[in-house]
Amino acid sequence: MAGQGLAATVQQARQVLEDPNSEIDTILCSLGCVTAAVWPAASEACCSTEFASRHYLLFADSLLRHVVVGWLPCFGRNDRKRLFDVFFDSKRVPPHCILAALSAALARAREHHAVETIAQLIRNALRQDLVSRLVTHATTPQSNVAELKAIAAMVVSLPDKLANALGRSRCQTQDAMRPAEYFDVVGRQLAVGLAQTATEDGLGLGIVSAVVAKLAAHGRAQPFLASLMTWLLEQDLEATRLVQRCASVLVVHDRSIAKLAEALVAVTPRSKEGYNVLTALLAPLVNSHQALRLALSHTFLLVRWFPEDHMLHACARILCAASGELLLSALCSVMEVWGDPASLRACPAEQHFYMSKALVVLLAHLPPDVLATHTSRLMSVIARGVQPHLASSVRVTRGVGMMTATLILRRLHPDHPLAFDIEDLPHVQALRALDEQVWQERNAPTPDSASSESLSRGTGDVEPAVCAQVGFAPARTSHDGGLSAATTASHSDRDSDSDDPDADFFASLAHGKGKTAGAESVRPTFQDDSDDEELEAFAIPEEGDGRDSVSSKSPRYIRDCLEGLRSGDNVDLIEACLKAAQGLIEADPGDLKEVCEELTRTLLHMSNQYNLDGFVEARQGALVAIACACPTKVARMLTREFYELDYSIGHRQDMLQTLCLAATKLSQYSGATPAATSSTSRTAAGADGASVGVPTPREIVEMRLAAKTRRFASPTKLAPPGRANRFAAVAGEFFYPLLRYFDRPVNTFDLLGADSMLLALLIRTLGVVINAAGSAPCTLTMAVTFVHFGLGFRYHHDPFVRQALSYAFLMVFRAVDLELLLMDVAEELTEVRLWLQAAVQKDPDNLCRELAAANLYQLHQTGESLGALPLH
Repeated sequence: MAGQGLAATVQQARQVLEDPNSEIDTILCSLGCVTAAVWPAASEACCSTEFASRHYLLFADSLLRHVVVGWLPCFGRNDRKRLFDVFFDSKRVPPHCILAALSAALARAREHHAVETIAQLIRNALRQDLVSRLVTHATTPQSNVAELKAIAAMVVSLPDKLANALGRSRCQTQDAMRPAEYFDVVGRQLAVGLAQTATEDGLGLGIVSAVVAKLAAHGRAQPFLASLMTWLLEQDLEATRLVQRCASVLVVHDRSIAKLAEALVAVTPRSKEGYNVLTALLAPLVNSHQALRLALSHTFLLVRWFPEDHMLHACARILCAASGELLLSALCSVMEVWGDPASLRACPAEQHFYMSKALVVLLAHLPPDVLATHTSRLMSVIARGVQPHLASSVRVTRGVGMMTATLILRRLHPDHPLAFDIEDLPHVQALRALDEQVWQERNAPTPDSASSESLSRGTGDVEPAVCAQVGFAPARTSHDGGLSAATTASHSDRDSDSDDPDADFFASLAHGKGKTAGAESVRPTFQDDSDDEELEAFAIPEEGDGRDSVSSKSPRYIRDCLEGLRSGDNVDLIEACLKAAQGLIEADPGDLKEVCEELTRTLLHMSNQYNLDGFVEARQGALVAIACACPTKVARMLTREFYELDYSIGHRQDMLQTLCLAATKLSQYSGATPAATSSTSRTAAGADGASVGVPTPREIVEMRLAAKTRRFASPTKLAPPGRANRFAAVAGEFFYPLLRYFDRPVNTFDLLGADSMLLALLIRTLGVVINAAGSAPCTLTMAVTFVHFGLGFRYHHDPFVRQALSYAFLMVFRAVDLELLLMDVAEELTEVRLWLQAAVQKDPDNLCRELAAANLYQLHQTGESLGALPLH
């Protein structure tokens, strides 16, 4: 009978609420009757199950549909709290019922006042811990799977429904919560509810798992995971059941597990306790959840990359706790991708550096027994991977590859350390610091001094100056094509006795390719003999008297300098002639044109076999000086010899570098002005007397006038005087012969094949030559030729070639008017611009993107001419 009375009371109240002719007193009376029937004697307990399951949703629908719109503003403060707000109090009504009623009301709300009232009710419900009470209610026996999924969907979709309702009604209320604020509150309350139920036996955690799955699918699980991590850090992880129940909450759909794992790692403190909690939560799920195992061993290591090392440490610890073999498999996969030539060309530099750090971290967390068992396997994989890095033309990639191989070999074979001559780059320093950090965390013994010295930085080779002007430069190789590497004699003895083929490979890599051709000069020594007392003694110059042997052997004529450079064993004479060569060439002797080709060829074939100080700078300065003194002859000789067979890659690099520097120097040449000439003559005339620096009477008058003159505006700036471009007349000799045989493979080098670094330097040289030609009549013809030539390399696999091409195009756009180019190569320029736009967005190399952006900016500066480019 009580049930029939409650049903009749609710039905009668709904009729009153839906009647448009009802008065306010009648509505208040009806609501009072329902309140008394549901909560007799003003009880604050939860309503009966009959009212919640049979009558609440219909009654709440009538309240939100009719009372909110028409009568709620007429309620007094006490009447609203007692007769309206009580039906949305999560302490008196089941929270899932309130959530369903508010969600349905939001879907149909149109009026401004209704949306504002519902938004206020949502905020009040969240203040009363609606979500944490949802967890408590869902753990009762009557909760089923369908109900849990429906509740989770309503919790996650509530901000979207509220935003849609606000948009429909054009309502701007302060009671509406932003999505970030809403999910932050939901996450904290969900963690509180989990903490209240996780320690109780016999109660399910289905609602938490369902809501977490929805939050993870929408990328909103981080607040909950942060609160859960904070709570677990305060608990005893020895309670295995507690950890298992919390971990069961994280079992979500395969499509969301990667987002959930990433968010959990992001909120994990970077401490030993934080990693322990993370491992306790995710390690049991790795073996049973294939999607999580794939995310930790593949997605987070090979597909994606993160700027910090936190993800690497987390993946390594979780995989190690799950299975040592699983960590080994992930390490080998990363090694194979890291050393794959195709991957090395395609992946961005940041991702390659991230994989290098992953190798260091994963190897440090590998269990000792697994490491000892699979050392040979790891050695074979890393041996295959280090070779593409050594052949790479990118300086950072080459340095990172050598440092990674050195660090891994030091851990795999401590008795066979490997030392490369690696350039001291920030990436290399970061790898070394990361290796020290992870092995200190593993409580590994500190490396000995010999291992530390094997990782010390050596003096890098001198790089081409023209490449350094652009922002990147390849490392110079020796003329015999070898790398500079060295190991101690004791290590070489142990290498020769080793039976490990991979150890022999690394030993040969360090010894066979690292030997230089240098040899110390052998000086004859004379013994004192009493029979030589009658011989005449010559005075030996002492230190500091300014008479050394090198200066005494300095040549005074260019032919003597050439003969001295060709002397085989006289080290002092070679050094003196090399240092004096540039000065003699710049003095412009009369017979320079006769010996310029022989001198150039001699300088090119010279190598620093005696390890002379300043050898590279002196040799390069002499080559540039002779190219500037006799540009036509030297340019023809260098461009002809560039495609000959009897030169190494290093020789050809020197040729291109000489052409670049000579072109730049010739284009910047300016003759002495008359004022400078007269000043020089006065200085020379007064070198022997007191007339040095004495101003003329006219200069005295001009200085007095300038001191007493008052100026009311800035003085007129005179345009700089014009100067002749000496390079304009010989630009064609530098440009066209270099394009003659670029597509012809020969035995010593292949520009379109393995020697892509030399191809990049050739392209860069062509761009420098066009820019140095300036406004010469031949510049436009050379620019058109280069556009046709360069279009074929815009999709080259080597980033160094693409960088050089972008730089060369930038030189062309700066040297030549775009309107003139459009008259000849309009369609080709359109292809160039489309390629540059695609490179800015999709090129994996940072410097390629920056150079492409610089090209587009240069094109944009042309204004009206840019609009003339066809868009088809």
